[in-house]
Amino acid sequence: MKLYEGTEAVVVAEIDERAFSEQRRGGIGGTDISAIAGLNPWKSALAVYYEKTTGAIDDNESERMAWGKRLEPVIAEETANREGMTIREVPYILGNLHAPHFRAAIDRLIIDDERGNGVLEVKNMGHWTSRQVRDEAGEDAVPDHYLLQIQWYLYVTGLRWGVFSALMEGCELRTVEVERDDALIADLVSLAEGFWKCIEDGTPPAADGSESTKATLERMFPVPKPGANIDLDPEEYTVVFKELFHVKEAIKPLEKRKKELEHQLKLAIGDAETATCGTYSATLKLVERKGYVVEPSSHRRLTVK
Repeated sequence: MKLYEGTEAVVVAEIDERAFSEQRRGGIGGTDISAIAGLNPWKSALAVYYEKTTGAIDDNESERMAWGKRLEPVIAEETANREGMTIREVPYILGNLHAPHFRAAIDRLIIDDERGNGVLEVKNMGHWTSRQVRDEAGEDAVPDHYLLQIQWYLYVTGLRWGVFSALMEGCELRTVEVERDDALIADLVSLAEGFWKCIEDGTPPAADGSESTKATLERMFPVPKPGANIDLDPEEYTVVFKELFHVKEAIKPLEKRKKELEHQLKLAIGDAETATCGTYSATLKLVERKGYVVEPSSHRRLTVK
């Protein structure tokens, strides 16, 4: 390993697109850290653990990443032109000088002799994330999961600043400068150290309620072993059972009331397809299911905004 020019990071490996997923298994990267922190909209800490310990990848994620890679050079070049920056591609996986298993595969290195080099992170953002930026993050803010990724790259490389550049919905380029936050980085490193110990010990992190964790559990345990039984520690799991039953009982009246309110709206909408009420709106469209294993059917789905 050697220091990569213009950073305090070491070169871990040359990026091999064909084996990139396997290369990621050896450490914690920028796309992992937000999931470990519980702020990634698409991936949970358990999903990261499963990938690191088995090498399994999510095909949907791979396709999303592939499209991002295809558009990355275009977004990076246009950002550099607009901002008057000099950028350089980094064809290596970089590791922190003191912890090489904490890694970064940065999109571009910004070359700035006066200020010091920086990190350029580019994204091709679809409708959901673009709307989040406009409605929640603000004009000059970076969504939390991307902010953590940039801060992680600044930690790995030892650099002090970066630029977040996003092509939003294919028609708007937005750039935001990000300064290094050492307090936040310290928290991320602490989280990463705890997570890496889980990997070394073979102990999965706690499961959350995300769709990513649901899908990961289905992949981890697709079918039960007939007749197998496991004794759970009463000190640890009695409280889990009790709270689950409590939550289920508390939900029942709310589910009943939810259906009552939905039925009131359906009755009021009648055979119309949409309804408005001041700032509220509702749709009652026909949803059809084709017949394969089950008989074809259709129903009307109510959506309220």
